[in-house]
Amino acid sequence: MKRTPSLLYNLLIDFFILACISIPLFPNQNLDRIVAVVEDKIILESELEAYAQLFFSERKKAGEIQSENVVTESFKTQVLEMMINEEVLLAEAREESIVVDQARVEALLKQQVDQFIYQAGSKGQLENLLLEQGLTFAQLKNKLRKQLEEQYLKQVLQEKIKTKIQISKLVVEQFYQKYRDSLPIQGESVHLSHLMIKITPSQNREEEVLNKIKEIEAESRQGKDFGELAKKFSEDPSTKEGGGDLGFFRRGDMVREFETAAFILKENEISHPIKTQYGYHLIQLIERKGESIRARHILLGVAPSENEEKETEKLAFSARQDIARGLDLAQVIDRLKKEKRAEAEGGTLGWIQVQDLDPRYKSVIDTLKVGNVSDPFKIEKAFHLFRLSQRLPQRTLNLEEDWEKISNAATNEEIRIRFQKKLEEWRKKFYVNIRL
Repeated sequence: MKRTPSLLYNLLIDFFILACISIPLFPNQNLDRIVAVVEDKIILESELEAYAQLFFSERKKAGEIQSENVVTESFKTQVLEMMINEEVLLAEAREESIVVDQARVEALLKQQVDQFIYQAGSKGQLENLLLEQGLTFAQLKNKLRKQLEEQYLKQVLQEKIKTKIQISKLVVEQFYQKYRDSLPIQGESVHLSHLMIKITPSQNREEEVLNKIKEIEAESRQGKDFGELAKKFSEDPSTKEGGGDLGFFRRGDMVREFETAAFILKENEISHPIKTQYGYHLIQLIERKGESIRARHILLGVAPSENEEKETEKLAFSARQDIARGLDLAQVIDRLKKEKRAEAEGGTLGWIQVQDLDPRYKSVIDTLKVGNVSDPFKIEKAFHLFRLSQRLPQRTLNLEEDWEKISNAATNEEIRIRFQKKLEEWRKKFYVNIRL
């Protein structure tokens, strides 16, 4: 489960740049002058500098900036306009009394935080990395929550405009004639269907792991030191050497099943085996501090056996034969589910440019002929099959073969134009003062 800190830095670096704007470790008073005001919201030069550097780096990586090596004043002016427009959108959302769907925001927040914890290896590891950036775990969650709330408000405004737009065939054709010379080249494309069959542990394997953790539980209740048992048996590499210590965490920081069991424990009390997506846990509460608790755990994963993997591979080859004989993919999935022989999912992926394929799949798809089905191949905890329905060489977009793509582009252009007009109207309505 643990990931290296360098990978986490890659995932969080953009957020850290923006998050640290409002809590600089060593404030530079020369930078903290007001460069713009939108209603009652001020934009500081320190914020502008940070955002400008972020966007400059992103565009440089994307190859959109070739000549300059430093952020120019004209570039900063463009970024400031973007920041002002963001505040105008939020002001309009507040005036229209758009209500944030807090349940949706909290669900997205949990997903993001869980991903950060997963990448760090544990909540404690994440907290350490955050401290290196001058942030606490609570600050991370608060800032992410605010970003998600603002994103939601802006999306609602955009959807209001989008739902009123209906593009006719004539408009699409006019769009194509106007932009045909500047439309992107369509790389080599493939039309694919995909089947994934998961390698899952059998009921016997589940019972085997559950019996093992019950034995460990019995040892702990007989007086064996929980930390020593964690060092000996736990399969969580990020906490094993530390005796399973997870550090302090609050509600919402861990997966639901784990935290539900942890928070009802008394100090030094040990839970019964708890099952989560990671396997079976024993949890011991070490101490409470306000709304936080410190706990340690022992984890036993429920990994499929070698025989179970071989059985899944046989099923995948059987499914391949059925698809090659012309059986519909949905029928194959339905049969596997009804027979309870495997967890399977899949469907038509549609057109995908070869350059956009996952590198793990590309080598397989490159060798497929039209109409053929690949042999099953394993990636992580599943076997995959692909069926190639059609392959098109690199070409310029045309109305006959790429109507949907061109229609979407025409729709997006119309949305952009109308949204820009609305934005100009809103900017006239609200107080905007630029002081750069």
